[in-house]
Amino acid sequence: MVPTPRKVAVTLHEREECLKSGERIVISGMSGLFPDSNHVKDLADILYNKKNPVSLNPRWNYNHPEVAQYAGRIPDLDLFDAQFFKVHYRLGQSMDPIARKVLEQAYQAIYDAGVNPEHFSGKKVGVYIGTCFSETEKNSFYKSRSANGLGIAG
Repeated sequence: MVPTPRKVAVTLHEREECLKSGERIVISGMSGLFPDSNHVKDLADILYNKKNPVSLNPRWNYNHPEVAQYAGRIPDLDLFDAQFFKVHYRLGQSMDPIARKVLEQAYQAIYDAGVNPEHFSGKKVGVYIGTCFSETEKNSFYKSRSANGLGIAG
């Protein structure tokens, strides 16, 4: 069963006011990482087919009611093309994996919009991102210090 899009009722007057005020919002490309999904279309497949992308977490085993024993894994978390993003190799290796994936997903959203990224050079463009506090960030900021002179970028 495929969901059908809802039509948003906007009056002609509201549309004209929005255009006059310059307050336009365009969502032209999307991207995202989810458990067992490389992009939004994979997540849709998982949801529509009622698959469970969450599995028992072998990284830790605590017998505590507040510690989750299950987790979803993001595929290819260790892969990153530093040269493509013009990031120094050593910096790419020490970056938080979430920061690396943010670069990849921002590029993927632009690609999904059908726009050449060079077209944005010198223009005011926003890429809005939602993320969380990561284990790597916690370890880098609170448990250890960078010995190679490169901190977390992102």
